[in-house]
Amino acid sequence: MNEQQYLMLCARRQGSDAFVWQTPPLAIAAQAFLLIASLDDQTKPGIAVVLAVFSGLLGMASVQLMMKHRHREIEDSELLLQFERAHEQDGYAVLHGRRGPVDGVPRNWLVRQSSFRVWSATLAGFVGLALYAAIVALTR
Repeated sequence: MNEQQYLMLCARRQGSDAFVWQTPPLAIAAQAFLLIASLDDQTKPGIAVVLAVFSGLLGMASVQLMMKHRHREIEDSELLLQFERAHEQDGYAVLHGRRGPVDGVPRNWLVRQSSFRVWSATLAGFVGLALYAAIVALTR
């Protein structure tokens, strides 16, 4: 890999990271719309079930999309790390790879948690809520 490819890979990694964090708010907005319509008493039961099922599918697709973007970001980060290690003698600092605690910067319990895992679980929770909405709609 040459320097230009390194820079392109840096930009692609940043783009993948941005996509990871664009997924949850868009997914939650779409799912909220579908769930509100599904749980509305004025929505016919058949339509409510379809909306709830679609909300659940959207939730599962969102979790998969978030995981895919994260996977690609990790792959690119690993490639960058390998390049940086191989070119340390040329002045490249090792900036990529897993991050650990920094001396002098305290990390409480909440900060130590993986935001990726928290948001994946939250989106999965919306899938469960969609299943609940479908059951409610079927029992009307």
